[in-house]
Amino acid sequence: MRCPELILTVALVLAPLDCLAQTLASDFYRLNREELLPFAEQGIAEAQYRLARDYHVSGQDDRFAQAEKWYRLAAVQGHAGAQYDLGLMYRRGQIPPSPEGNWLGQIVRNILGKHSSNADHIAAFKWFNVAADQGHVHAQYLLGQSYEAGLGVDQDYDQAIEWYLRASEGGEDDPQYNSAANNARSALGAMYESGRGVPQDFEQAAKWYQKGFGNPDAIFNLALMYRDGRGVPRDLVLAYEFMYPFSQGASVTLMGPSKKIVWELEREMTMEQIKEALQRVEDCKDTRLYGRSPDCEFR
Repeated sequence: MRCPELILTVALVLAPLDCLAQTLASDFYRLNREELLPFAEQGIAEAQYRLARDYHVSGQDDRFAQAEKWYRLAAVQGHAGAQYDLGLMYRRGQIPPSPEGNWLGQIVRNILGKHSSNADHIAAFKWFNVAADQGHVHAQYLLGQSYEAGLGVDQDYDQAIEWYLRASEGGEDDPQYNSAANNARSALGAMYESGRGVPQDFEQAAKWYQKGFGNPDAIFNLALMYRDGRGVPRDLVLAYEFMYPFSQGASVTLMGPSKKIVWELEREMTMEQIKEALQRVEDCKDTRLYGRSPDCEFR
């Protein structure tokens, strides 16, 4: 049976239920909250998920309660996106902590000062885990992060690396997952650089930072490695090229330290080297990657 185009609200209302089950996410994405509600109430997971996201980003007072309600209904049906977003709500403290999550997932993290005082990391871990098993790259990355930091689960570097590796393989065919894949690659670089869970290996660290070049921390750390000649040949031009966009505001959090590093590099570099680096910044400019295009060679 061929499903009709479910574009107009009337067509959506009249479409058979078996066609609704086949409706693509893009079809529901076009609908507003009032149009989504009847399909969500019929138990269609994708409609429930889209409705939850609509509530989640709204400014109304009950947005978190409504988002949790619809995410959960979709999540228990196996919707990976809903499972991930439900976990994210728990991690951000947007859902009251469950009793078993209070003392470990909340109090310990409060002492460390890492996350919201209402965060329930045990519940977050549970939902990241089920979404990650379905191949959700963002969930795989955050599951690795949970294992690395001991958020909602015992700290386990081996498991962290395993999930970072799985997440690092995503994003090639689906741009929406590319940022999570780059985050995972950057995290792997940091683990190799520090020797956490693996033997310290600067060459492997540099390799993973290069692979995760869309992540600002990967770019920043790789710039430091080129500056110091750790894992890569010392190259002040590349160090300056990678660091300079941060000093100009490409990342608010990295702007302060990068300004100091750029100033120190300028004291050591010749005018010709600085001009070359600035020209490379211009030639390789891509704001989505904090100042560098993915097809711009490393030299």
